[in-house]
Amino acid sequence: MSQSRLWQGERSNSLADLRLPPIPKVLPKILDHLHTSEFANPEGVLSTLQCDPELEEKLLGRINSQLPRSMDDVEQAIGMVGATTAAGIIIKLSMSTLNTLRRGPAGSCVRQLIQHSEATAVLARRLLRNRLPESADRRGVSENEDLAQSAFAKGFVHDLGKLVLIYNDPEKGAALYGDDWIEDRPEEVGERDLERRAFGHDHTEAGAYAATELDVPEGLVVAARDHHDPGATPDGSAETWDLRAVRAANLITKAMGPSVSGLYAQNVSLDWETCANHSDWLHWETSAKASPKAFVRDDFILYSEFFLDSASNPRRLSS
Repeated sequence: MSQSRLWQGERSNSLADLRLPPIPKVLPKILDHLHTSEFANPEGVLSTLQCDPELEEKLLGRINSQLPRSMDDVEQAIGMVGATTAAGIIIKLSMSTLNTLRRGPAGSCVRQLIQHSEATAVLARRLLRNRLPESADRRGVSENEDLAQSAFAKGFVHDLGKLVLIYNDPEKGAALYGDDWIEDRPEEVGERDLERRAFGHDHTEAGAYAATELDVPEGLVVAARDHHDPGATPDGSAETWDLRAVRAANLITKAMGPSVSGLYAQNVSLDWETCANHSDWLHWETSAKASPKAFVRDDFILYSEFFLDSASNPRRLSS
């Protein structure tokens, strides 16, 4: 794609002109369940289907296609094939809504975005559960778990806007975020300014707009809008801890390498020392002595990659 096409193409000045991509709403729920329980259970799998009745029918149909005799009850069908297998089918069915994008020019970008989203979500949950707010002692177990679930959800959707931008112009998305960068892209311009030049909006604006239009909880709108702006919400209030964890988790992925670092219009790579001294980490931990690397352990995996690619072994996140 030429420079003029990337930086000077027709751009919309109205967020309302953006088309919204099909959003697999069940995906963060089923991934959170898998990471929380390690091995899926039937009750958890069934609970994730409540926001998408059509997906329940598709799941039953897919399971029945693998059985010698059809079943009418989805709970019995899940019990027949096993909860983890059913969870994998749900992930594949959810992601099928993005098949057109995944097979297009920005397919590799979509894949990397999903992996980054899952990694950020897992790390945000881990950070939050490791260092709960000071009020945690006065909160019930269920409330703290709700906060951990919120951190996972916010971590998963924080870069929703990049999916929206790619969906509206896959070729531009591939040129802006892909490996074959435009050689003369202006280095002095910030990433979000580059997005505005290319698309008319940056990913935080597009993400907040899409989340609002999709009528998701307000906290997810805030995550899509403010995940690059520490202090955008009142510092220290309990409801901001999950978003602070998302910012820190998003930072950690930059030191983990390109496979989970996400999509950027500029080269972003941090070593662990730089990561520990970054404002996003200090806003979370308040001390550079605490090592962000300590939260990256070889005991969780990227289920989205495992189930989507039918890999022989799920790839584990490690430093």
